[in-house]
Amino acid sequence: MVPSGARAAALIAVVTLALPTAATQASSGDTSVTQAYLQAYLGQARAEVKDLAAGLAAMEALRGQLQRECPGVLAREPTPSAGQKPSESAIEISDEVQDALFGVAQRTESLVHRQFAHSVERLRWSDRSLARLVHVYAIGEVEQAEIPTPDLCADMRAWVASDFQGVSATTAAYLGRESMLSSRTASAQEAIMHKLKRYQSPADKRIARRIAEAEKQALATVLPKVLAIIAKVGEALQGPTAAPAS
Repeated sequence: MVPSGARAAALIAVVTLALPTAATQASSGDTSVTQAYLQAYLGQARAEVKDLAAGLAAMEALRGQLQRECPGVLAREPTPSAGQKPSESAIEISDEVQDALFGVAQRTESLVHRQFAHSVERLRWSDRSLARLVHVYAIGEVEQAEIPTPDLCADMRAWVASDFQGVSATTAAYLGRESMLSSRTASAQEAIMHKLKRYQSPADKRIARRIAEAEKQALATVLPKVLAIIAKVGEALQGPTAAPAS
């Protein structure tokens, strides 16, 4: 699954910003591996578009599981007063649920990420730090796609049992791992695209343009459906009569 709206939009912006930059002098080796990387990335982006239906189905399956196993578990969740923000623990529980939804979708793309990592693992540039960034990004995507789904019902019940004061250790650990890998992959890919500017040929810029188009298509297709699933999850956990947070 293409990442969440903010993350996907950030990646699209990175690619788009790279397009107008004029190619600078580069060795033929740097130019060829740059094209190989962009071709592999384009292949991954297109494969993710094809896997959108499977990702959405996985999210819907998790929604159904929550509906069966802990309907209304958050029915007594306090509603912030007008002008007040949700508590830190409420934000953490919300993040866990949403990250888990995106996580099951990403798991359907685990093979895609592994294939991408295999395609780029031997690429080398004269700038050695670039190869390290590529490795961090590719392996991070694989690791993130394979994070086990947390026991959301148990974690939410633990939060309720604390009188909505604090999340469980398992919630904190899951969010910490998700945050670490998300920040690592996003920052690595941004740095990669910035460093690749100096090696891009006109043909490479056309590849980058196709990457941006594929990611925009995916975002436009998936975002309304993802938001609808998230809304249904909220109804399942809080009950259809639960008042929305102010």
